[in-house]
Amino acid sequence: GGYYAPKYQAALNLRWIRNSFSANYIGRFIGSHDEGNFDSYARHDVTLTYTTPWDGDVTFGVRNLTDEDPVLANDGTGWNGDGLVLYDVAGITPFLRYKHRL
Repeated sequence: GGYYAPKYQAALNLRWIRNSFSANYIGRFIGSHDEGNFDSYARHDVTLTYTTPWDGDVTFGVRNLTDEDPVLANDGTGWNGDGLVLYDVAGITPFLRYKHRL
């Protein structure tokens, strides 16, 4: 099978900033595709960042907050490598990051 591009895709990025803190939400939607053979998919990522007085950022976040699985084909063929282009296969992923600006 070949790669089927979904007709509908959307992304939403919301950011809130207050003093040294910021919060970010990223939502992604992929509509059903391949003539309905693949169901729609939604993913939600969130982060909270604290900007330090010494020009550093400490960020805690969660990718794929609702632990959405990659979409499998409804025709019983499962899932192939084309899904790597469209879907996050890692599942829920909490992380902590430090970034320093020079």
